[in-house]
Amino acid sequence: MVRWIMLLGLLVGCDDGGREATVDATPGAQDAGQDAARDGGPDAATPDAAVDPDAAVDPDAAVDPDAAIPDAAMPDASPDATTPPPNAPTDVVVDVPHQGPYGERTFTLPAATHWASTGLYLRAGETATITADGTWTAAGQVFTPRGDARAGTERGCPKGGLVARSGLDFEAPITCIGVREVFTAPTDGIVYVGMIWSTDLGEAYGERLALEGALEVTVESTGATAPTVFINDLPSTDLDAIESGVLELASDHILITLRVDDVRRDRATATAALATLDAIWDDETFLRGQPPFRGERVRFVEDPTIADFAYMLAGNPIRCVPDLLRGGENQRILRAAEPRTDIWGFAHELGHLFSFANGTWVYQYNNIEVFPNIFTLHALETLERTAFQPNVDTYCNGREAYLAEGNYPQFKDDPFLQLCFLMDFTETFGWAFWQAFYAGIDRTPNHEIPVGGTPEHALTWGFLRDRFSAAAGEDVTPMFEAWRVPLP
Repeated sequence: MVRWIMLLGLLVGCDDGGREATVDATPGAQDAGQDAARDGGPDAATPDAAVDPDAAVDPDAAVDPDAAIPDAAMPDASPDATTPPPNAPTDVVVDVPHQGPYGERTFTLPAATHWASTGLYLRAGETATITADGTWTAAGQVFTPRGDARAGTERGCPKGGLVARSGLDFEAPITCIGVREVFTAPTDGIVYVGMIWSTDLGEAYGERLALEGALEVTVESTGATAPTVFINDLPSTDLDAIESGVLELASDHILITLRVDDVRRDRATATAALATLDAIWDDETFLRGQPPFRGERVRFVEDPTIADFAYMLAGNPIRCVPDLLRGGENQRILRAAEPRTDIWGFAHELGHLFSFANGTWVYQYNNIEVFPNIFTLHALETLERTAFQPNVDTYCNGREAYLAEGNYPQFKDDPFLQLCFLMDFTETFGWAFWQAFYAGIDRTPNHEIPVGGTPEHALTWGFLRDRFSAAAGEDVTPMFEAWRVPLP
């Protein structure tokens, strides 16, 4: 059985199932259930990470991020993706030429933006001068580009300050920029900038929902460019003209950082692939009632540093092992529209983001790798892509044996038994059950959700029992008891 696990605090890995560092090119080769490390984001390595994703930065932030809690939209019968949405307020796209030196570019950088690409590509040792003007806010505190160490530090920089980094490898070094600084690239890569407020892991949990305001940032360099190419323009784009050999492909909801060679190889399937990822995003928005990150595009990037503990890692960006960009034909992201391509992991990692859309996540304390697959299954069903996907025909294989004589330790260690338990509610009450449940989550800050209890985990399960009953319009205690889920 293939199982995708993701990890939020180093829970599991870049995707969805926790898999090994190597990836087989055959469909379903990624074993999603084994190693939480493979699925990233909330998918990475140690189960405790999901419970305390950002302890080093702010012990209370992950447990009680009570920032903005938007109301859930009332869903219609099905998602409507006929009208392209406007750019989200936090999307940043810097227009750069495909060749020649970068020159000077000025752009607006919102604090809530997850690592804006400057459009600059530097080789290790090359430099750029970065300047900034203005103020932005975090948790009600006003910050200049210098930040304020009294609010804490992260990777050597004052929190609330402007920083830059080469590439987006997980928890990689950052450079404090402040009002003006010469950035020297430590490695080859696109130069990204942003406010530093938490760890990379903490950002997956909605840490940036509390950030407001924007700076005006100017970048000057003689380095090469890494342009953003919108997918509709790809057919007419001269890929050979991109001197850096690196670009970002953009659609309505998705960004993918790629080598030109990767795009050239899969150019024929790239447009449909981005449309498929957009469709997953639209479908999961419909089910959840709101998008993650205020609707900002979600970026997928290659990150070889996660391979020891994850296959994918949720957040913005969603970090992926290299094989997801240039591995086998049935796993590459630019072949996502092909019927035999395994898209379970992409839907699962996005599902993590939707399950945390308003910054509330403690309800998943016992099963952080399970709730995302509610979104996975709905998307696969809507897109009619259940064939050739690794788990859809097998995740309930252990159901009858467990209901006959299983025990809670077995249940809590098997994410697919837990998923089968959750899908009993779908079968009984329909998908509208989850829309009603998440409408309630949107009104619930983390500190209102109990953790622990006797028997083990009973208080959190009791919270879910009560919220599930509210969503169903009837007492669902018998369903919890049938699955031997502990209740207070």
